[in-house]
Amino acid sequence: MRRADLMQYRLELWSPSRRANYRLANRRSTLHCRVDLTALVVILLALLIILMTRTPSMEHTWTLELARVVHSSIVPIATRDEAMRVSLTRKGQIFFGAAKVDPSDLPDQIRDRLQGRVPSTLYLSVDAHAKYADLATVLDGVRRTKISSVTLLTE
Repeated sequence: MRRADLMQYRLELWSPSRRANYRLANRRSTLHCRVDLTALVVILLALLIILMTRTPSMEHTWTLELARVVHSSIVPIATRDEAMRVSLTRKGQIFFGAAKVDPSDLPDQIRDRLQGRVPSTLYLSVDAHAKYADLATVLDGVRRTKISSVTLLTE
């Protein structure tokens, strides 16, 4: 090979632009800067599953505005789980414990709860705006059972 051809070959083999491209390729980072949302999606999915499968633990699904009185006494026994509690809403709905009951089924429900137990006090919570006719229906149902003591809960 002649000397001129050799110089030409070396120039083609090495050029500033090729060398610059080589350095630039080696200098580039392989990491990509971006926000990875997979952890957020997993957490949101877990929260969604937890909230959808959770059963509501509300004991009462109704609201009562109890009558306000001046002279009342505190009855802590009425808040116990084993206490028999009948609630009457302003719409005339009757609840025995946390279950909605028809007025005709109320005496049977109370008798079933009293099986093997000494007749005790029934706690009656009545909405202040409930009709007296609905209260009379509840009291007639209670009268048909063995319960002799009825306590009216107020605020």
